[in-house]
Amino acid sequence: MHKRAMMAAFIMLLSLTPAVATAAVSSPSPWGHGQVCFGDLSPLLNPLQAHVMCWKQWGLAHDQASANHSQGGISVWLIINRASWVMIFGLSTRVVFILWFSSKHHRASKRLLQPRLWEREQPLVSIIVPCYNEGPTLANCVHGLMSQTYHHTEIILVDDGSKDNTWNVARQLAGEYDLITLHKENGGKASALRYGIDRCTGSIVVCIDADSIFVPDTVEQLMRSLEDPNVSAVGGNVRVANRSGVLTACQALDYIIGLNSNGRAYSQLGCMQVIPGAIGAFRKDAYYAVGGHSHDTLVEDMDLTIAFAQHGYRVIFNPHALAYTEAPVTLKDFLNQRYRWTYGGMQVLGKYKRSMFLHWNPMGMIGMPMHMISPWINIIVSMLLLNSVVAAIFEHKVSSLVIFLGAMYLLQFVTLTYMLTIDRETKRFLFMTGVETIFYIHLLNFVTVRSGINYIFHRQAKWDKIPRLGTNQLQKGQEGHAKDSHIASPAADLEPDLEPVREWFSTRCNPDMPQRDGRSVASLAHPHHADVRGGQA
Repeated sequence: MHKRAMMAAFIMLLSLTPAVATAAVSSPSPWGHGQVCFGDLSPLLNPLQAHVMCWKQWGLAHDQASANHSQGGISVWLIINRASWVMIFGLSTRVVFILWFSSKHHRASKRLLQPRLWEREQPLVSIIVPCYNEGPTLANCVHGLMSQTYHHTEIILVDDGSKDNTWNVARQLAGEYDLITLHKENGGKASALRYGIDRCTGSIVVCIDADSIFVPDTVEQLMRSLEDPNVSAVGGNVRVANRSGVLTACQALDYIIGLNSNGRAYSQLGCMQVIPGAIGAFRKDAYYAVGGHSHDTLVEDMDLTIAFAQHGYRVIFNPHALAYTEAPVTLKDFLNQRYRWTYGGMQVLGKYKRSMFLHWNPMGMIGMPMHMISPWINIIVSMLLLNSVVAAIFEHKVSSLVIFLGAMYLLQFVTLTYMLTIDRETKRFLFMTGVETIFYIHLLNFVTVRSGINYIFHRQAKWDKIPRLGTNQLQKGQEGHAKDSHIASPAADLEPDLEPVREWFSTRCNPDMPQRDGRSVASLAHPHHADVRGGQA
């Protein structure tokens, strides 16, 4: 109940911001204009009437301030107008910054699409799957892992004291496939990951959330990035599997615009902040060198990524390593998830605050400061936008609203169009641009404000487990994205025979491997994989 009250208070705070500015303008001040507009507090008994009254007084104060402007007074509306343009310029600069380095990374990452045989023996890869109440999603996750084109793997399922049927599902899967199942008392995701890594035998560790699913070449793409001996860790491209609702579609856009574009840009700059928990890989010796997963924060993936950077290890982003995850479908679950992410991010920034601006390295000078500043810029923009909306209603300043809203929509549209193109996603997401600009961004800003207040006052946050529905399945058409990801858009015309070569490579490595004939990942699982993989391991 208190969360709903906080959200309502946040919206009211934004909408009543002009009233505060009115009081500031009309009250006695060193510039000497006007008098207090709230002489009678009785209208406050009626919230709607009080709101209208505030905006009428805003207009009077604005007229008075405008009249005094030529005599040295200050127009608050003029200040807000100038601030709006400054914010639009700042957002435009950030968009250009992200898109520029994303495009450079996109061109550089095309080399990962070239088909080739492994020049040396394939290293053993340990895939760790931490599980806590993941009964509905675990089978889909394992089916995706069993269909990988990279076969020299061991899969370890770690049940972190689940209260549902997760352990029974894990044991059933272990009887069907060549898996390792571990059970421990509940200690959190970080402890489950550490428990599995301590007992694995591979030199490369791949982590995947149990609510996610890999496409057939995901592990192969991760290993291609780690072929470079200078690379110690790599993050993959997370997409939303269940995207049929408005909220989940907005989250899918957020993953594309936020995680994907930022991952490309900051990887190009050498300061990638987060290896997603849904898909990430690293060298085990580097993992132990930085101390492994920490229990200090709620976001163990970002904590580990910053630790890699602090110790001088290189972390990159591979956009062709795909994982589809199950996104929250209810508003409550969504707010809880984003609250944990945001609050945990603030914990990480606080943990490594001494590294910001003190030493010249990309993470301390660019990555961490941008992660800290960007959400609060969005909040300022939201406040200015809501002020413009209310001013257009009560002050008839429609032109300013149209320009401001149009600029925001244009920036979002351009960014989304470019990211959908290079990510080879459906263009139908473009119709959601307006919904994200008007509705979704304000939800994120509410979460940021709530997290910031609780972090400042040292209010502890906890991990709220989101109920799983088992929707981490590839929908119709998403298998095609996985296949097409092998061929970048410009390269498709230059190398039309690329896919037959890859098919030959897959069957040559494992004759029992099913052909990639467009079926879903779940249908690619094959009982013979257990024997083949067992022989290789």
